[in-house]
Amino acid sequence: MSPRLLLVCAIAISACKGKATPAAKPTTVPVAIFIDDRQVATTATLSTAPRALVELAPGVSGPETWLAVIVIDADGKATTVMAPAREHADALPALAVDASGEVAFAMSRAGAMTAPVAPVAKVIIKTKDDRGAIVAELAAKEGGHGGGDGEGNGHDGDGARPVPSADLAIAITTAKGTQTFTGDKLPGLPSITAPVGDMTTPGWNLLDVLAAAGVTDAKAVNIIDGEGVSLHLEGADLDRAATVLYIKLNRGGQLRFRRYAKQGAAWQMTGELRGLAKIIVP
Repeated sequence: MSPRLLLVCAIAISACKGKATPAAKPTTVPVAIFIDDRQVATTATLSTAPRALVELAPGVSGPETWLAVIVIDADGKATTVMAPAREHADALPALAVDASGEVAFAMSRAGAMTAPVAPVAKVIIKTKDDRGAIVAELAAKEGGHGGGDGEGNGHDGDGARPVPSADLAIAITTAKGTQTFTGDKLPGLPSITAPVGDMTTPGWNLLDVLAAAGVTDAKAVNIIDGEGVSLHLEGADLDRAATVLYIKLNRGGQLRFRRYAKQGAAWQMTGELRGLAKIIVP
């Protein structure tokens, strides 16, 4: 290589080293942000650097009062982080845009996103239990034990737990057509409780509901709430040893669904729907 060419290359390399990588500019992207049942934002201004969720939800209380953060991706799959301030004391729930420009959610530690979920369509910050009691008030009433849905002690001051009736209906669709599973059939199914959190409130396993409807060999299941939010189940989700698909009837007479997955020796809630209106077995 000639001395002149070497000089040109050296100058080019020096120029590249001295040129700083431009910082990513924030951009406004669509994402639905809810505080419990109230939508507080339809967009967020984000960059590739994580931005704390508490900054993006107008009027939200501090993360230490959050029962959970539920993140729903573009396919309707829900990811739940329970009691983020307690379980992840060194991190903050945050949003950012990834390299492809999609909204991503993760727990942010020292400015880095840990195991991001993307693309995110909806984020729900839960500060209230299923009865609508603020978590701080609930903790005071129950001896400082916040979290869950406030029914772990078997009573919540609202009278006896309702009995599921025939007026409570779930549409179950399979290749053979659609049938209606009514609530009066639930008491005849095996009773279960959640494997973690509120472990006293009785409920039922989604797989037992399907079996009662004649579905025993499902390879995949889509469950949908009354607002059209869906959760896809397949593989280990349908293995009783690895996953608990818990349905309960709350004191307001509404069905709640939660998916609990075994991670190592511990159980974690990995999905939730605040209603159960349809079950589709492809």
